[in-house]
Amino acid sequence: MNNYYLSSLESLGYKKLVFFGMGGIGVRFYRTFCIDKKVIPKPIYWVDNNIAKQNTSIDNIPVMLPEMLKKFKAKETAIIITAGVSHVLSILSQLQTMGLYYYDIYSAQHIEAYYYFNENKDKLNKVMGMFEDEKSIYIYKSLIDNMKYGRPIDFSLYEPNQYYNNDVIPYLNNNEVIIDAGVCEGEEIDIALKMNDKVKIYAFEPNHSSMELLKTKYSNDSRVTLYEKALWNKNQELYFDTSGLASGSRVTELNQPVSTSTIKAISLDAQIQNEKVTLIKMDIEGAEYNALLGAEMTIKKYRPKLSICCYHRVEDYIEIPLLIKKMNPDYKLYFRHYNATLEESVIYAL
Repeated sequence: MNNYYLSSLESLGYKKLVFFGMGGIGVRFYRTFCIDKKVIPKPIYWVDNNIAKQNTSIDNIPVMLPEMLKKFKAKETAIIITAGVSHVLSILSQLQTMGLYYYDIYSAQHIEAYYYFNENKDKLNKVMGMFEDEKSIYIYKSLIDNMKYGRPIDFSLYEPNQYYNNDVIPYLNNNEVIIDAGVCEGEEIDIALKMNDKVKIYAFEPNHSSMELLKTKYSNDSRVTLYEKALWNKNQELYFDTSGLASGSRVTELNQPVSTSTIKAISLDAQIQNEKVTLIKMDIEGAEYNALLGAEMTIKKYRPKLSICCYHRVEDYIEIPLLIKKMNPDYKLYFRHYNATLEESVIYAL
């Protein structure tokens, strides 16, 4: 399978490429594989369903609507879906409905995973050796293989109850002080309060529309403190891409064409002081690594339980567990997955 997939990827050098999806994931893939590594040629067009992105461009490469794909010859053209994994299946369905199923179609995240994990086999094996149970090793290895070889659906790896109320963190204590980073509409806050109504929660959510909803829910709840800020490794202003759903908004230091606003970011160590944090949960769209750096003092001092998403960036599957172990070698690591697709993977540290 390795040789077959590699030869298939090498054939992209002889095709006219069209990238479908020009959000943050697409821009990063383009810059990494077309500009920095030069693994594949630059696309001749971007495609996006968002009409507002028409008449825009990236490096003078224009954006067009999907209907324009029909003017290209299938034998000469390859489509790379450069949207998030949650959109891959819907885009594939859209292409099939349009009668374009006979084109060469790839996923950017599968291409990225294939190259990254093959280039970092030693680190990958090191991380697998860090996990405390065979279940973690099996799920981790199976998911990596699915990412590398383009298998976007696997119900066998699915677990219920993400972050807590599961087999890794089965309960919350009365004295829990929880950092919830990436709150969206407060689903995990509600679950935590239902599990134990004596917990204390510091909630970080930079998306303004989400924060307005959170204020209506929790402003009068003394157990929940809200911060309309992103967690990061230092205090600074960041660009905020809200071109997708609120739950998929992400922060970046780069002023990308899709960025629409700036937001305040802060380190956890600077914001929460003199408080014995017992649990840190992060689902912050690729900012987890930097946010952990900004929580280093807290982690070293209090050794809180960690529930950290690692599925937003392919390198996070390796770099986040390595970083956690570097901060505190005594942590015991676990890995679980909470979706039938490639999304919702969590690294636990206890």
